[in-house]
Amino acid sequence: MFSFTHGLDFFLAGNIAFIAFETTILTNRFNGVTIKEFWWVYLVVVAMVAILGTCFYKFPNFFKVGKKKPVVLFYATSIFTHGITGLAIMIYLGSYFPALILGLGSLLFMFSDIAITFNKFVCPDNKWVLRLNSALYFTGLYMIVLSMVL
Repeated sequence: MFSFTHGLDFFLAGNIAFIAFETTILTNRFNGVTIKEFWWVYLVVVAMVAILGTCFYKFPNFFKVGKKKPVVLFYATSIFTHGITGLAIMIYLGSYFPALILGLGSLLFMFSDIAITFNKFVCPDNKWVLRLNSALYFTGLYMIVLSMVL
């Protein structure tokens, strides 16, 4: 299980490798698109991180991240990047079923990590949020793996 205090470097390395994989799929396979066509992904990610960071500073009693703000924002940047890249895969390559499944799985992964972050820093040990996280996580993982075997 992921921990905000142990193993973050390996988790982020895996996440960055997955972003590179998604970008490769988007630009080099299935008659891929150029980076010029999906630049908006990075704009959306920057906006999402900026909004989250602003919320951390404006609502410290709601978002209880404390001194972990920079680490959580770096983590959120990687999570948002692969989720929004998954959305781009769905938009540009969605007519190819495996790409559609990969993109949707990536997006579900992003929502899963948002749920677990919410559970960690907003409403600790909420069983419904943990169930939502598990449902999104395992469905997203299944879809990503399924996209690779189709």
